[in-house]
Amino acid sequence: MSILKFTAKVNQGKIEIPDEYLKDLEEAQTVEIKINKPAKTAAVGIIGELIKNPLDCDNGIPLTREKTHER
Repeated sequence: MSILKFTAKVNQGKIEIPDEYLKDLEEAQTVEIKINKPAKTAAVGIIGELIKNPLDCDNGIPLTREKTHER
């Protein structure tokens, strides 16, 4: 068993095999595929906007732990 490792693009659900690996795959009867999908982080609403564009606050006063938990 030999291992080939490469990064490939997916186009409409089909993996585009780089040309330099095609010959190796033509000779194979079966292959094992491992898919690594990048994690999607979706920040939405006002929180997402603040994450993308934080407010600059020059006169901000840090809260103490007690003040943070007051209602």
